[in-house]
Amino acid sequence: MISVQFEGGKELVAALGTLSKAMSKKILIESLKSAAEPMRRRMGAMAPKGDPQGVNLSQSMEVMTSRGQDALEAAVAVGPTKEAFYGSFQEFGTAHHAAQPFARPAFDSEKEKALQLLAAALWRELAARGVNRGTVLGGPVDDSGGGTGSSGLGEGSFQYKIRKPRMPKGGIS
Repeated sequence: MISVQFEGGKELVAALGTLSKAMSKKILIESLKSAAEPMRRRMGAMAPKGDPQGVNLSQSMEVMTSRGQDALEAAVAVGPTKEAFYGSFQEFGTAHHAAQPFARPAFDSEKEKALQLLAAALWRELAARGVNRGTVLGGPVDDSGGGTGSSGLGEGSFQYKIRKPRMPKGGIS
């Protein structure tokens, strides 16, 4: 399972700081969810197609709210549902089964799009509440995307983690 978290971005941090903590977190979570949707679709397309009678890995992908490292951090996780716990076996392989990666390749192919969607969603939500780059920084700002690369996120960086899904209690029988 891959989760994407954004850290930094002076403009976004300042803009989100003008709102209440609860509103900022709500905007972050909703923006992360919408930005992760193309990655969810790509994971489903790349995942092995399973037995139509059982839980199908390719159809079990979802975007879930995930716990951040602290109360102010927002995070989402993209990957198979708990019913498709065997997704980690497909992704990483086992002693008896070669890896069939789907999560990491999907992340690699969609991460730039996700960052662009995240920036657009955040600024759109902030603008709807009367907060824009110019008001945050105290003057006119080029809203053409700027910042680090072409993401429009401002200065800063993002990081991701690849986490193995939890094994069911009691192991697999």
